Amino acid sequence: MAHPAIALTRVHFSWPDGTPVLDGVSGALGHGRTGLVGRNGAGKSTLLRLIAGELTPASGEVQLHGTVATLPQELALGSGTVADALGIAGLLGAIEAIESGDVAPERFDQVGDRWGIESEALAEFAALGLPALERTRGAELLRRPIAALSGGEAVLVGLAAIRLQRADIA
Repeated sequence: MAHPAIALTRVHFSWPDGTPVLDGVSGALGHGRTGLVGRNGAGKSTLLRLIAGELTPASGEVQLHGTVATLPQELALGSGTVADALGIAGLLGAIEAIESGDVAPERFDQVGDRWGIESEALAEFAALGLPALERTRGAELLRRPIAALSGGEAVLVGLAAIRLQRADIA
């Protein structure tokens, strides 16, 4: 039997003022989609932040079998480009430098096997249903200021960024 993607063993967490949030939470989540449902203030976001490693439990254990990617409730996309928000600006810069004649080994190391990252990003946009973004040429879209997107488009760019990370748990 395969390991669960996430295993929680008697996880306890309290806020600094001593207010308990989670008390002895145990369980396992398999690979695939899982929904987390509960009333406001029940600790859903706190549990997800513990799984993501943003918080540390007071006691108990959170075991992960793979890498984790998260989309925060409040996106802080800032003033960069769509490529910046996707986390691929450096990779695109390395590819562009190589295509311009830069043969530095660190450029090739940075690119690795991601030569088609622009196509990957555009495919993610299409899969997430961003038709307005699909009609924009790839390089043009990736240089577009993130501030020029609607709130919904920005959230979908955030989801595309998670998918491009190739994390085991997202």
